Amino acid sequence: MNSIYHKISGRKTTILKYWENISTISDIRPRGLRHYNLLIFHIQKLNKSKITSLEIGAGAADFSRSLISNYSDSIVHVIEPNPIWKEFHKRFHINPIDSFFPSTHVQNNMFDIVNLSHVLEHILDYTAFLNSIRSCLKDTGFFIIDVPNCKSSYWKQDTNDGPHLNFFNLKSLKLLIESHGFQLLESHDEFSLLAIFKAI
Repeated sequence: MNSIYHKISGRKTTILKYWENISTISDIRPRGLRHYNLLIFHIQKLNKSKITSLEIGAGAADFSRSLISNYSDSIVHVIEPNPIWKEFHKRFHINPIDSFFPSTHVQNNMFDIVNLSHVLEHILDYTAFLNSIRSCLKDTGFFIIDVPNCKSSYWKQDTNDGPHLNFFNLKSLKLLIESHGFQLLESHDEFSLLAIFKAI
C-alpha cells in the first residue's frame, strides 16, 4: 500500500516547528478553514451535534480541528502515513488510524464526512480508493475533495508536479467521482479545485 502515496515524507523539523506554534484547536490554516466553511451549510442539514468524520492524508488535520472546535461531541478520525503527526493528533482528541487507506480499521457506513485534500492526484488505483470512500460513508454522507485545478492555464505555469499521477479539471473530476456513487453539490474552480459531493 505504501507505494500509492508519494507525498508522505515531510521533514521532521518543519512538522515539529509547526506543532510547537499551535496552541489551541482553533489555530487553523486557511485551507482547512476553507473546507469547513464551505461544508458547514451541508453539515447543518444532518441535524446532529455528533458528527463522525475521516480526514485522509491529514497532516495537521486543519479540517478535523475546525470540525471539533464547532462540534465538540464529534468523533473525528484521521489517516496520515507520516507517524510524526500522531502525537499532534492525539493532543487535540483526534483519533489516528494506523494504516493506509483503504484500511481494515474503517468500516462500512461509518462516517458522515470524508475529507480528502491533495491526495487523489497521488493515488495509483483510484477506482478501489473511491469505492472504499463510498463504502465507508453513510448514505447521507458528504465527500469533500481538493485537487490541483489542471485547466488549460495550469499547463502554462512552471509547476513541479512530478509526484502527481492524475490530473483533473472540473469536468473530469465530476465525471470520475459521480461514477463512484456520488452527486456533485457545489464546486469552486480556482487554482485549487474544491468540490463537495453527496453520497447517493
